[in-house]
Amino acid sequence: MSIPTVIGKKSRSLLGLSYDEYGMPYVIQINEKGERIYAFNSSFESNFHIRLAQRLLHENKLLRNPFILQLLPQFQKLPSKYKKSTDKNIEKINVKRLIIGAGTSAIASIAQGSLAIGFDILGDIIYDDSPSAYVKKVELVRVLKDEIKQNSNRIIYGLFIGKFDEGLLFELSNKFLLVNAEEIVISAGGRTLKPFFKNNTLPGIVSREFFLKRLKNSYKNSKVVVLGFNDLAVKTALNTQNAIILHPKGVPLLISKFYKEILNERGIETINALIEDVKRNGDKIIITTNNGDVIEAKLIVFSVAKQPRIEVTYNLGLDYIYSEEYHIYVPYTDEIGRSGNTYVTGGMRGIIDEYLSYLSGKASKGERVDEFLKLLKGDQVSTTFSFSPYYYGNGGIVCECEEVYLDDIKYAMSLINDATIEDIKRLTGLGTGECQGKACTASLGDLIKSHKLISYRSPLYPVII
Repeated sequence: MSIPTVIGKKSRSLLGLSYDEYGMPYVIQINEKGERIYAFNSSFESNFHIRLAQRLLHENKLLRNPFILQLLPQFQKLPSKYKKSTDKNIEKINVKRLIIGAGTSAIASIAQGSLAIGFDILGDIIYDDSPSAYVKKVELVRVLKDEIKQNSNRIIYGLFIGKFDEGLLFELSNKFLLVNAEEIVISAGGRTLKPFFKNNTLPGIVSREFFLKRLKNSYKNSKVVVLGFNDLAVKTALNTQNAIILHPKGVPLLISKFYKEILNERGIETINALIEDVKRNGDKIIITTNNGDVIEAKLIVFSVAKQPRIEVTYNLGLDYIYSEEYHIYVPYTDEIGRSGNTYVTGGMRGIIDEYLSYLSGKASKGERVDEFLKLLKGDQVSTTFSFSPYYYGNGGIVCECEEVYLDDIKYAMSLINDATIEDIKRLTGLGTGECQGKACTASLGDLIKSHKLISYRSPLYPVII
């Protein structure tokens, strides 16, 4: 499969698609008719390329001329008109237990009086060939499929739009659903985010989720470079026959005993270096490191960390904390994932093992809690470094939607002492594009060690009206 390309909103240059998830940069675009265009259905071509650095916008008086400012939107991909494109009605319901999301922990959370709403009901487990440290994955999948069959009337395909005064709003294929619940389980999972290095917008640099769902079979025997440092990187590498794990200078490999043995058994090479440059030569990607390595590969798959989708929990009023130890932002809960009448499970807590994710869902119902807590404690590999694992090199894009680059971030930080993500957002436009900060704020937050990101308000995803 060829990697789809899209046209950058500002520079009008070609960008390789990096994500597969709805709501992430350029996966879904809205045309002038107000229609959704799925990026995987077509590729684009563009010979026009202009990039205006943030420094120019802030310091060049000519560009700040009112007449010039009125012209700048013409160089962006903005719709010129809208039209009503849906006649969906809103239905209101009340449920005892509402499960937001899908996947292993969501299925395990279903109880009497539950309603689960999400996409990809089984989640990553059906795409990922890597083993679990605790169970045979084929047996776990069988258990999950049985539970789905038994609870088919309690599972709905839909997208969480956000919290409103009237309740929690979901968009289904044929209507909007407004839900009020006595108890909420958030099983929205996590996502991998793009690291920073020169030319990180080239086609063929993709997320772990994109690779597993769409590219794994096509690139099974191809050279794949995995960016990461922990068990998640190994799990990704085990989905191909020819992988290299590249972890950046200042970031050691922190892999559990189970995956370390498999890594050695398979003879998967690991390299500790920064990326100096990335280029494309036909269907190959050429990576040059600061160690002098020249690596030829077909894909670069970023698997740095499973970042919880905290835009969901924050939107629901649940605060989060920055774990400097694990380089992720996690919802603030007790040890089993509870906060008031809300439970957080699976990938939303940074859990990457499928069986642990399953147990976290069971624990939300008061089942198998001791087993879950015991395995969770033994599974965690503590980090001992403060260097951001997202920093692979001095350059590259940070916010794809608004085309904010690392040098723009550095310039913004030079203007404000102890700049926060919110400060940088106001100066550069980072996090204000189509994805509303889902793809850039957490990775940049880890880079600058920010304990707070931005506000995630409703709607969390584009809504056609």
